[in-house]
Order: sequence, then structure tokens, then C-alpha cells
Amino acid sequence: MLVLASGVAVPPLLAREDWISANSDERDVANRLGRLARTASARTGSTGSVVPVLPPDLSADQHRVAARLAASVDRLVPKDDLPVDGLDDVIGALRAALASLGFEITSVGDAGYLLERSGATT
Repeated sequence: MLVLASGVAVPPLLAREDWISANSDERDVANRLGRLARTASARTGSTGSVVPVLPPDLSADQHRVAARLAASVDRLVPKDDLPVDGLDDVIGALRAALASLGFEITSVGDAGYLLERSGATT
């Protein structure tokens, strides 16, 4: 998701990219992220993994973290790539939300988090 200042021309975008104005409200951001997630759910991740469709009722921080994890299914996402306040609480809420979709989030020590299909083995 590209955040553009008012008056800035929209650059060429890839199929899995979208843009939004910097002055957009949280609902607009959530709608755009939801559309990207639905588009991504029709495809597979770069590892051949299924990408989850994100629930529409997530907070902005939950959407940001979930979108980052969903972009890297079956790959470690460093904690530094998830810069939100209260990350532990956000991850806790996402575990519950994504479990109903057949995904689980695993903590990999201080390194980060791994999103994978429930019951997946490595």
C-alpha cells in the first residue's frame, strides 16, 4: 500500500499494489487493504502458500501487521518489520482472528513471527 501526499501523481502499480491518499481516514485504509487481501487470496504466496483473506473488522494496527504477515506466509517476519505499539496485544488478537481462517501465528523467539496454515509441518 503506497501512501501518497495530496497532488502527487500515482506511480505505475503492480497487481498486488494499491495506493491511498495520506489524508484518508481509517475506514478508507481498511477498505483498500481488504481489497488487496481479497485479490491476494485468489493467488498464492511466492512459496506456493495460500494467502489468507483478512477479516474486515480488524483495527488499523491489526490490518498493518496482518497484511505484512500475509505477504510472507511461511516466512519469518522480523519484529522490526512490524512497528506498531502493543505488538504483543495485536498478535494476540490476530491469532484469534486468523485461527478461524485456518492460519496460525508462531512466535520465533525475539526474531519475529511466522504465519502458516494450521497444522502445517516444516
